[in-house]
Amino acid sequence: MPEMSSVIANQWLLVPLLGAVIYFDLRLMRLPNLLSWLFVLVFLVSLPWAADWRDAGFQVLAAAIVFAIGLAANAAKLVGGGDVKVLAALVLNIPTGALLLFFGLLCGALFFGILVLELVRRRVSPPTGWRALDEKKGRFPVGLSIGLAGLAHIAMS
Repeated sequence: MPEMSSVIANQWLLVPLLGAVIYFDLRLMRLPNLLSWLFVLVFLVSLPWAADWRDAGFQVLAAAIVFAIGLAANAAKLVGGGDVKVLAALVLNIPTGALLLFFGLLCGALFFGILVLELVRRRVSPPTGWRALDEKKGRFPVGLSIGLAGLAHIAMS
């Protein structure tokens, strides 16, 4: 089992990245590729402290499965490509034993995010300069929920 301090440090390195995911998706409705690469970099930097290389292998497998499902969802126009890349890269940093908890948090964050964003959209009048608030076509910035679920997961770790 990895030493707890290295696991916590790895998780806290993700906090500013998750904040950036929320910001960019609310502000621009786009997630820069650099964010995905930074999540991958955090995973790679933390690998030397991984006591169980099998778990790291399962994390890569989980991320690949999330990416494949995300590509199908993107092809069906259900989710954006940036959301798919960021979610898969974030999953690299979630221990396999915590994946069910994380995906449960993601489901809750999706529900919460849609509810709050729709309430806020009804209260503000465009243009605000924030694309997620100005959109009235039912588009939803999934990065908001990805970031909230990631932050909730870290807070619970």
